[in-house]
Amino acid sequence: MYLDFAATNKISQIWIDSVIHSNSKNLFGNPGSYHKAGFEALDMMENSTKNILNDIFEDKEIANQYDICYNSGSTESINQFIYAMSKQQNVLIVYENVAHKAVLKSVQKYFPEDNFKLDFSLTVEDNLKNLKEFLENSQKYYKRCVLVLTSVNNETGGIINPEIISKIDNIFKDYRKISTYVGERLIDVFIDHTQGFMKNNEIVHLADAFCFSAHKIGGMKGFGGLVYKKEYERILKENPLIVGGYEIRGGTKDPISVKALDDLVDDKYIRRIISGDTIVHLHNVIVWKLQEIANEYKIELTFNKHSDFYMKDQSPYIINASFVGIEGESLMSSLIDDCISTGSACNSSELKTSHVLSGMGIKKLIANCAFRISIDETVNEEELKDFLDNRFKPAIKFLARMRTRHGEE
Repeated sequence: MYLDFAATNKISQIWIDSVIHSNSKNLFGNPGSYHKAGFEALDMMENSTKNILNDIFEDKEIANQYDICYNSGSTESINQFIYAMSKQQNVLIVYENVAHKAVLKSVQKYFPEDNFKLDFSLTVEDNLKNLKEFLENSQKYYKRCVLVLTSVNNETGGIINPEIISKIDNIFKDYRKISTYVGERLIDVFIDHTQGFMKNNEIVHLADAFCFSAHKIGGMKGFGGLVYKKEYERILKENPLIVGGYEIRGGTKDPISVKALDDLVDDKYIRRIISGDTIVHLHNVIVWKLQEIANEYKIELTFNKHSDFYMKDQSPYIINASFVGIEGESLMSSLIDDCISTGSACNSSELKTSHVLSGMGIKKLIANCAFRISIDETVNEEELKDFLDNRFKPAIKFLARMRTRHGEE
């Protein structure tokens, strides 16, 4: 059974049908070409972009403030925005120690010195105090602050608390000694929205820019985008990550994939409304079954979501837990034909403690036992229960016995 939807999703039939339909209607022209096929492709792209933004924001007035630069997905978008902001004068970037590796490495490359890392093993208040001291003691005067947050953590499913944005903004306003109108922000906010896209869209209303990858919701791998407020277009155009032509991103645009994304996002928008309770129910089924197993075999079970940076609610699509004493790698190896993970697909091939869990202050013993189950609305409840009862539970039973025998020896 496939339960690693946080890593990727299979290509939706909606995407496939859309691509076939667009191709059959000869809507494959280069949007940069000055002829009928090019104009038709460009019109289709522009209309689809409007539809996508309207579905994301659910408010046409807000949606009209944004545009989309289509690219290869979230990793490129993260690099693209952070690179462009690094070319501005006197900029400080504030980011999470539990961020995706694309954020961590982009900051390391483009902001090697002018950065402040939010430590999720500390309280929010301690981090704010440390940021204030960092700014006061800095020998450099920062005119601009870029805050990079993750809407839904890739490994734990933790939903970021949006109040952090206003708190950091207030600290930077005090530092700059600048007053603004009520509700007006001084900092630039970028959201890594890879896991939250079309699932937990609320925070993007607070973003100046955010990223997404189509394959997370059933699109093709290698396609996604950077959604940005139109006021950032000049900065992005003047500092392209990939050069060629006169756009924010060089290269030929892909109108057929944009139309497919439009159709897919529209479907996800409707499904999110219809299947919201179903996802919560499936999440609860998994939690209940894990607790039953822990009680039956007398194993300590922890759900890895401890951080006051996160809201009390977790994303129902992701469960990260540990049966203490049973390593996540051993559990995965025991489930030969079933697919769960030990964390982010970008990190799970590395046999070392998750930087996300350790960054949240979770002990190494617990972090090394972590596993992640992630779902979407296509998961069948009966198949899920069959997996948990007849394959997952026996695997835990076997590994618990091995642990006991090893301990006795």
